[in-house]
Amino acid sequence: MADRRLLLELLNQYNNFYLYEESVILESIGRLKANFPDAQFLYSMKCNPARRVLDTVFSQGFGADAASLGEVIAAGERGVPAELIYFSAPGRTEADLRSAWGRCVLIADSLHEVDMIRKIAAEKGETPEIGVRINPDFTFAADSGVPGKFGVDEEALWNADLTGVKLVGIHVHAKSQELSAAVLAHYYENMFALI
Repeated sequence: MADRRLLLELLNQYNNFYLYEESVILESIGRLKANFPDAQFLYSMKCNPARRVLDTVFSQGFGADAASLGEVIAAGERGVPAELIYFSAPGRTEADLRSAWGRCVLIADSLHEVDMIRKIAAEKGETPEIGVRINPDFTFAADSGVPGKFGVDEEALWNADLTGVKLVGIHVHAKSQELSAAVLAHYYENMFALI
């Protein structure tokens, strides 16, 4: 726990500040890794991009879930290997994709992004391994769903031209704050069927 005297000094010096306890972060990471020993975790950098927080999390072998080019660069600067930095965000430009090329795994958010990636790959004479964000035909609440605003609709993906890229993974946005083990288990059953 933080030193009381230090806290009082900070309170006298600043109107407001954030205080993060590194030992608590490390304890949480340890519990997570102990409960899921074979999992490779990604830290969602948009949760908290504070440099010291990133240093602590990435020192524990986490990969990065990056939602901006700046996050891709920050993760790389902290030693996260390119194959463990997943760059997924809606509305990226061709310039974003070019700048991120080789620094991360690109997760296409639309078929337009797949086309941009294929164009860049053709220029470079490469066949990149990419992921695609999918809007599945199911939801947490039901085995059938409707298209969402992010990602490629599941049916559209099956009809898409994916020549020039190697699809190695899918990204599906999970509902936040769902704590029911039964609901999560059923959702993941649907995910494995989709894969």
